[in-house]
Amino acid sequence: MPKCPKCGEEIDYLIGYYRYESSNFLHMIDGEPERTFRDEATYLEGEDEYECPLCEKVLFDNEEDALEFLREKRKRRRCKKGDE
Repeated sequence: MPKCPKCGEEIDYLIGYYRYESSNFLHMIDGEPERTFRDEATYLEGEDEYECPLCEKVLFDNEEDALEFLREKRKRRRCKKGDE
């Protein structure tokens, strides 16, 4: 099982956050604002983050590196810099 490079704990999954942009319609109904959300959302590529479920530090910013970490294929894992 891989160990988190930030906290050193063994982990078997990461928490992934993905960014989407959505839109809505803003109406006034009986003098009160009401929003109707559209069913579509646009994925914002390059905005992903994968964090340790224990220390909640961001470890990776792309799925490929996150999967390689979980597979333990690389001896040196590239973590997101600047979040020590």
